[in-house]
Amino acid sequence: MSSSLFDKKTTRRKRTRQTNIETDDSADYQTIVYVNPLSPSLDFLQFHFDKITTIIVDSSNYRETAESILDAVKHKKLCNNIVLESKIASSLDQADFILTKTKMSVNSGGEVSEKIVGFATAILMEENTASLLKTRMFLYIDVFCGHKHYAKVGTDMMTNLQSIGNTIGVKKIKLHSITEALGFYTKIGFECDPTCKMSWDI
Repeated sequence: MSSSLFDKKTTRRKRTRQTNIETDDSADYQTIVYVNPLSPSLDFLQFHFDKITTIIVDSSNYRETAESILDAVKHKKLCNNIVLESKIASSLDQADFILTKTKMSVNSGGEVSEKIVGFATAILMEENTASLLKTRMFLYIDVFCGHKHYAKVGTDMMTNLQSIGNTIGVKKIKLHSITEALGFYTKIGFECDPTCKMSWDI
């Protein structure tokens, strides 16, 4: 991307779709996709995201959400120091969209509070096919972080990413896993090469 998300403020019309709130024990969650207004794939994503009815799609609050995620990482509320803050900042700057899992809580006074308990940064990429004459898209997950106290969130986010991949027409999700997370990804269906680069046919 030629412009930096954190150097330039961009405003776009908010586009949302209503979703059912998922329940995990006593916690309510919302799944929200924030589309990067600086993404080179913006028009393509917005065209396909119009078809999604089970996830909220937000095209106007990417920058604010990215800053909230960085603040949570800085204060050790996300990622558990596994991913460098600078890596996350760079990924948020370059991602085509962010998928977030937000915990919704209501206090005794009826006020609703929101807290991001998981997020993933995603980039649409291309690879050569076997014939080398055509390319095909795949979804690359650059950063994938959940809150350690909400174990179900990671699995739910992967299910959401699979659904998004199917909607936009990709057949494969790829990522580079840390050693500690290999078991999580292989259980879902990812295959791992010796360098921990993982691929999931969806």
